[in-house]
Amino acid sequence: MHFTITVKNGLTLQECLDRANKVKLKLQVYNFDDDQDYKKTPKFILGFGGIDDDALKPHVDALIKSLIIK
Repeated sequence: MHFTITVKNGLTLQECLDRANKVKLKLQVYNFDDDQDYKKTPKFILGFGGIDDDALKPHVDALIKSLIIK
């Protein structure tokens, strides 16, 4: 299971990575060479393997909220 997260609350790319690190959340920066706005509106890939989607979703939602709430 993979989630693509777009952060639209004004946090910078580095602030998002710092917050993710505090909660031991490993994010991969999601950007393309032609997307120059990825630092202004950071996008990440959050991936999990071998876990049932329904069982994982509430935990992922909680992690995402802990990352993006100011």
